[in-house]
Amino acid sequence: MRSLIALAAALLAASGVASACSCPGFDSLAEHWERVDVVFEGKAMRSITVERHAAPLLMTTFRLGHAWKGELPEIVSVKHRDGRTCCLCGMNYEVGETVLVFAIEHDDGSLSTSSCSAPRGTMEQYLVALGRRDIDPDPDALGPDGAAHQEDVHKKSCDKGEDDA
Repeated sequence: MRSLIALAAALLAASGVASACSCPGFDSLAEHWERVDVVFEGKAMRSITVERHAAPLLMTTFRLGHAWKGELPEIVSVKHRDGRTCCLCGMNYEVGETVLVFAIEHDDGSLSTSSCSAPRGTMEQYLVALGRRDIDPDPDALGPDGAAHQEDVHKKSCDKGEDDA
């Protein structure tokens, strides 16, 4: 009986279902920038569930405000896990909120993001790290303080999930 329980626990751990979010480390903002395919600021217009799991898969649609990396249409959809489920690398986007999004582009052209690819600083900090002072970080599009509001969204997601536990 013990061996069956141990086997079940090992299979569950190997599947990643019960695992906490583990993100790769970045030595710099420039390295983080290089690991994503798309960087844009957009206003969240709607968020719908596209798959139901322990951590539902959501699709949030944004109205593009400004793109710094990647060719994007005016309306951009990004898949992500629900950030209200703690520790599964999810993200929360509030409808009406304007945020900075770092995403990965898949072979089929779809985009996805997670707390692992979320911004680690302001757009201005990224451009300085990249040596791109010639590009306007457009601080008015990101908020009065020039902050990449995504840091707060990620923190709210994790805090909420921990409170629910």
